[in-house]
Amino acid sequence: AEQPHIVINTSVEHMDDIEWYHRIPGNTICCFQGSDLSHDQHVSVVQGVTQLKELLPLREIWYEGECEFTYPDSSFKRSMIIGMK
Repeated sequence: AEQPHIVINTSVEHMDDIEWYHRIPGNTICCFQGSDLSHDQHVSVVQGVTQLKELLPLREIWYEGECEFTYPDSSFKRSMIIGMK
């Protein structure tokens, strides 16, 4: 099977383990997003970009950032890392 060149997961908070991450070969471009929003379907909540980098370590980080969302009934933060595994 052909190996992926890039893996994008914009909902790591929905993944109940990180086995999917361990299956990504080295030298793969990765883009991961997580959230600190407390929700029944969020089983891997990350509290920020530092925790996201610890959970899903990349050997090179090209971008890291956080974006806060504030709504009348809730607020939460999404974190993103892009780099090379």
